[in-house]
Amino acid sequence: MHVMRYCSAFTITLAACFAAQTMLLRASGGRTLKGESNFFSSLARLQTGIAPLPRIMLLGSSMTGRLPDRAAGWEGVANLGCDAGSAVTALRAIAKGQFPVPEAVVVEANTLVMGIRAKPGEIDQAIGSAWFWAGVHVPQVGATARPAAIAYSAALVSRTGTYGKKIPAVSGTVERPMPWPRQEILPPDEEQVTTELIDLLLQVRKRGARIMLVELPCRQSNKTEWIPIVRQVSHRAECALVDLADLLPAEQLGFTDAVHLDAKSAVLCLESLLGSCALLQ
Repeated sequence: MHVMRYCSAFTITLAACFAAQTMLLRASGGRTLKGESNFFSSLARLQTGIAPLPRIMLLGSSMTGRLPDRAAGWEGVANLGCDAGSAVTALRAIAKGQFPVPEAVVVEANTLVMGIRAKPGEIDQAIGSAWFWAGVHVPQVGATARPAAIAYSAALVSRTGTYGKKIPAVSGTVERPMPWPRQEILPPDEEQVTTELIDLLLQVRKRGARIMLVELPCRQSNKTEWIPIVRQVSHRAECALVDLADLLPAEQLGFTDAVHLDAKSAVLCLESLLGSCALLQ
């Protein structure tokens, strides 16, 4: 009798917890903005970003992670930014056939070189696990439904602001990216990185996705090491490269720290990117 009462109470409590999680997730658009750690924040974006399959995937680091997506009303756009990571994690998963293929991927250039040089980490390992895919198919058991993620997201909104209403795409700021004039010979270590990135992007393209590289604006500029590599990747792989740091007026951009955009500026960047994507149709 006691066992039956315990089982009944446990079942009712578990069902109530799932119901509460479902309501909170629906209220947040199906995804929390930030978890209590980089690991769980990244998992949440990956798990909710690949199902249902979006038209456009935003791949990058926590800089990309600040951009809004379908959870905030931008239909067809999914944010797969990996905190303390790069676009390489998701690109590899797409190239290997682990992730489904969207119509287009927008690849953050700021951390791309760092990502290809780094060894696969915890996130890469987690993608191959059964519990990762359980969270993809049942969001209530995924990283985005963790109580800590729900609480942390609420705290983040109070600091960065809300995305507000979807705004029309920015006009007059995004031009069709032009190919770089010539192929340059890079130092051997940079040439190797360039070759590896091109190979990865071509694998993704072979699976059917269009690719656009983008440099996101930040207060802390660190182009000297990676920009020649990214330019060569863009040129040799024939991928469009859009520099939002140059295209968007600096006085219209706000940041919460040295590298992360506030919510209003993140919306401006995303709308500019969507304008660029239209040029690739």
